[in-house]
Amino acid sequence: MSLRSPRWIIYQLLFLALIPIFIARLFWRSRHEPRYRQRWLERLGYGLPKLKITEGKADWHCIWIHAVSVGEVIAAKPLIESCLVRATQVVVTTGTLTGSDRVKALFSDRVLHCYAPYDISIVFQRFFQHFKPGLCIVMETEIWPVWIHELHANQVPILLANARLSEKSLKSYKVFKYWITPSLQKYSLIAGQSLQDCHRFQLLGANAKHLKVVGNLKFDAHLPEDFEQRRQLLRQHWGRQRWVLVAASTHLGEDEIVLSVFKRIKELIPNALLILVPRHPERFETVFNQAVSAVREFGKVVRHSTHDPVDSNIAVVLGDTMGELIYFFGAADVAFVGGSMVPVGGHNVLEPMSASCPTIIGSHVFNFQAIVDECVEHGAIQQIQSDSELTNALITIFEKPIITQHQIDRAHQLLTQHRGALQKIENWIEHIQESIPQY
Repeated sequence: MSLRSPRWIIYQLLFLALIPIFIARLFWRSRHEPRYRQRWLERLGYGLPKLKITEGKADWHCIWIHAVSVGEVIAAKPLIESCLVRATQVVVTTGTLTGSDRVKALFSDRVLHCYAPYDISIVFQRFFQHFKPGLCIVMETEIWPVWIHELHANQVPILLANARLSEKSLKSYKVFKYWITPSLQKYSLIAGQSLQDCHRFQLLGANAKHLKVVGNLKFDAHLPEDFEQRRQLLRQHWGRQRWVLVAASTHLGEDEIVLSVFKRIKELIPNALLILVPRHPERFETVFNQAVSAVREFGKVVRHSTHDPVDSNIAVVLGDTMGELIYFFGAADVAFVGGSMVPVGGHNVLEPMSASCPTIIGSHVFNFQAIVDECVEHGAIQQIQSDSELTNALITIFEKPIITQHQIDRAHQLLTQHRGALQKIENWIEHIQESIPQY
């Protein structure tokens, strides 16, 4: 079906009408972070980085990987490393500033980064003609109809890797099924995290023969080479005698809950230290002020980025840097994973598990339901329903180290058991290698 048909003309006109809103939102957010108004023309297909000319042969001239934000970039890391061996150049696009920062922190200049193009034909064609990718890999749940149509028309295989689709997302996508279904049918492979994910994609109209349960790439992630060294340095900085709780990726409405629980914990564990890490950088200042107000009766708050000493008077450290969360987990005694006490859908529990950090998560986990259910069933993490349950779970971890070690052991068993998604995807890439057009 041509992009000039009424179906696609309507879609692109609707998207085109939204672009001024998207750009205005970037400039609005730049009030607190000036970088939001930089490089915005990349989203329109202008000012794209030039491909590097390198010597030697590779399977492809260029592989394009889209990972919308931080979580997707972290999940894609082992796959990007694999693609760097296969392609002369790997281009990684993100939709967020924090995703961009994570790409640069993980890969420096080994990959090219730019912001993803808007889903309009003339914009995408500029992007495509600039990079001419031979393979496109999209992470998790990104379905952009024009991208997919143009790639398919140019015979570029498209892989939806680490594909997941929650019940909530399924309902949302059904509203746009008129455009989504034809797009899903053009994917060369939808590599689902679970059988439930694949079933939901099929309900949206995906071709059953292009669906495959592969597993979650996050199980294949490895700890950084400098993990042990930096973990030890952090622990020394925070105080080896302190009992450390990391509250990771917290959202609006969740910081208050964590701070309230911590005040109760502080009464029972006087040397407790809270590392509070908001999910979004633009909230750092607000959360810092909230923490100062909450703990002023018994302690002070410092920002991690200032590297100020963390003495016995410090009750809270605000985690206001990017790319250090895995080291925070490694240096902590327990982790609470945010986005789960408020209806956000939760965040990645596998990262603290891999760092041997006892892990607690709330009840709103629809973005990671299958993983959380299995982890809870195997005793690898604890799931709580309320702030009082969170308090009790933290006290249990403090008072019963044998039970805590059992949880850590079960977590490592589960991680080992589920590794292998990367190998399955690599096998598929090798299988299609001969059919990929060369430029």
